[in-house]
Amino acid sequence: MKKNQRTYYLIGLLAIVGMTHRLHAQEAPTFRTVDAKTYHYFLDQKWDSLVAVGKTALANDIDYYYLRIRLGIAYFNKGKYAKAIQHLQKATKFNSGDSTALEYMYYAYRSYNRPLYQSHIAKQLKGNARQRILKQFPVYKNSFSPEVGYQWDNKLAYVYNPSLGVLQFDLPQSFMFFGLDYKHYFGGIALNAAYEYFDSRRMKETITPLSTIDEKYNVAEHHFYVNTEISSKNKLTIVPAVQYQLLKYSLPTTVGSTTDSAGSITLTHYSYNNIIASLGLYKDVRSVSLGLALSYSRLYNKPIFQTTGQLTWFPLGNLNLYSTTNVAYVIFPGASTGTGRGRGATQKTTSTTNGDKSHAVIEEAIGGKVTKNLWIEAQGAFNGLRGYNKANATVVFNNPEQVKYMIGLTGVYEVSKVLELTIGYQFSQKNITETYYIGIIPKVSTQSNNSNSIYAGLKWKL
Repeated sequence: MKKNQRTYYLIGLLAIVGMTHRLHAQEAPTFRTVDAKTYHYFLDQKWDSLVAVGKTALANDIDYYYLRIRLGIAYFNKGKYAKAIQHLQKATKFNSGDSTALEYMYYAYRSYNRPLYQSHIAKQLKGNARQRILKQFPVYKNSFSPEVGYQWDNKLAYVYNPSLGVLQFDLPQSFMFFGLDYKHYFGGIALNAAYEYFDSRRMKETITPLSTIDEKYNVAEHHFYVNTEISSKNKLTIVPAVQYQLLKYSLPTTVGSTTDSAGSITLTHYSYNNIIASLGLYKDVRSVSLGLALSYSRLYNKPIFQTTGQLTWFPLGNLNLYSTTNVAYVIFPGASTGTGRGRGATQKTTSTTNGDKSHAVIEEAIGGKVTKNLWIEAQGAFNGLRGYNKANATVVFNNPEQVKYMIGLTGVYEVSKVLELTIGYQFSQKNITETYYIGIIPKVSTQSNNSNSIYAGLKWKL
């Protein structure tokens, strides 16, 4: 009897497994059910349901033009622009030149802040669709971005030891800067040209047992920058860039004894020419943007090489939240004891314990949308910024001092479709070199000092 019970139990179990298998087989999607459901959800604008059915269909190897176009539009309406672009690109592979796919790709790139790709798609739009779309959402072919800023350094706190001789500092005090950036888009290419002027106020302070001598001087810096952004069809962006810097200043020099207040002051004129060249490669991969940049510069009268890897992540598939991580390796061939400003006929070479060594620089930015028209971003850069450049060599740290780290906060407010306002604050910590002289023998050490800067700018699109 027990044997028969076991037999009946086994037969019943097999029957249940078989029925379950048949039910799963019946639930497997077909082209007809997928097409009917996604079309129904598309008409009713039930985007979440459409996406759910679409994911199941793709997992079961059901893939065709209308499925991709509906998924692209669904993700666009959900505000997930990276996903929308992914499916719309697939749709164009089924039907190249399709006006609906191109139209929504244009909208997605616009919302995703990809003006170069948006401009590239605009060239592919045809006829009445092109006129309608560009009239409602025009391609802004030009942008002008003036910017101003001011930085001030805290007063250096130090303790003078007369037994060590004469103490000298070369101190940054403050600087003002003005910049103007112009960008022009044509098709899948953008041309960017910029100019910046820095007026840096510095002071050479000499402290002796008898007196303190403060010798103030100004450094004028002219920065000229140009780059070209070139987008290929597979959305790989190539960015060659170059910056030229012209620096001029006159530094007071004590002629005669350095052990007391005797001697006379004369001016030595310096003029430096610096070149920074960069080549960057960038590619969007779904909700991630990857970048690699190589650069060469001639700062501090020596070559500097830099390799930078970049990863930008948009976890929501839009600009509401993002993070950008840069990891750079700055290569200084050989150790350096110079604190000069670049290549020049006369090179100031003050000895320092803070010699330049090859090292990594880590930079992080986290930002997002906090109101309808306001974005806020927090930034930080660490591990020694002297000689470092960022953002395709648009920003170059050619400071005489070593900047140990920098943190900041930036706000961007969209006043209108054609006007943006930027305002920001940065805090940095520097190593200031102090040099004691007993006769002509220097004893060099460093101490930390803090800087604060504020800046504001406009971006006007035409």
